[in-house]
Amino acid sequence: DWSSDVCSSDLNLTNWYIRLNRSRYWEAKGESFSSDKLSAYATLFEVLDRFGLILAPYLPFFAEYLNAALHHGLSAEGLAEHAVQSVHERLYVIPQTLSTGERALIDEMAIAQRAILLGRSLRAEAKIGLRQPLSRMKLAWLSELEAHHLRDREEMVLSELNLKELVFLKDGTGLVVESVKPNLKRLGQRMGKKLREVQEVLRTWGSREIAEFESAGFATIAGERLEKDDLLIDRKAAEGKCAGALEGLVAELDTTLNPELLREGLVREMINRVQQRRKEMKLQLTDRIQVRFAAGGLCAEILAAESSRPSALSEETLAKSWKEDLPDETQKREEFPEHGNSWFAFELEAIG
Repeated sequence: DWSSDVCSSDLNLTNWYIRLNRSRYWEAKGESFSSDKLSAYATLFEVLDRFGLILAPYLPFFAEYLNAALHHGLSAEGLAEHAVQSVHERLYVIPQTLSTGERALIDEMAIAQRAILLGRSLRAEAKIGLRQPLSRMKLAWLSELEAHHLRDREEMVLSELNLKELVFLKDGTGLVVESVKPNLKRLGQRMGKKLREVQEVLRTWGSREIAEFESAGFATIAGERLEKDDLLIDRKAAEGKCAGALEGLVAELDTTLNPELLREGLVREMINRVQQRRKEMKLQLTDRIQVRFAAGGLCAEILAAESSRPSALSEETLAKSWKEDLPDETQKREEFPEHGNSWFAFELEAIG
């Protein structure tokens, strides 16, 4: 329905397009914006502008404000003081048919989003945060076209899930245990005597048939068209697996943590703490810093190596130097008990 489509569009805009393009919006200011930054803002403007037109009949006052803000830079208060063209006086834009390339891009993002959402749910199930890198995720029951699209967006999926590798499998058997049964609330009276025949057919279904049903959105059984709400699909990870499924896509997350992955995860936690401190100090995004610290455990090993071999810790925090001359008791410790009681305390100084 309309509200569902609007919510879906809003989530795609904020949780995906804007979030994934933050680096383009945050590009350092110079004499002029780069063409890439201008393109990012132009796309966002057009989407918001068309979104306001679509909303106008349903949310007239908000659409009016959005139109005034986009085209005239007016606040809600300023709108009452200036005579500007109303959004309700504008003509709708004639829809255009998507090109082959545009349709392929939409399909690529759709399968990438499914893989990312499934990967996040598996991380949550395993209680492993996104800052902790993992080695791989196995994916199964992809069509050839879906696998091709996902490989085109593989770098994004790896980045979003903090993985090293995606492994594509033709067969997901052994990853999850799947079963399907009729939704009796919907089919009980409607199917009548045919219900038993439907149940018998569904007992023969395996992962392949379930995946095909979810991909098509319907199946014909006993001469009746059955849609997604008519069937109840249950999935459980196979014993010893961190696995699951989403809309026909089956995945298994490798949760094995070796010393290298644990060290990289700790570096990401340390980056997060420094970035939080930068934000508290209201530093500019481009401000370089020098850091005074005290540390113990694996944190001490990581920081000792920064002076000679700067890593992502220095690169992402814009740290030019790390000096171990901070008394242990002077600052609150950032502690990481899951990493062998590692800790560090630090002070930042902006150096421009």
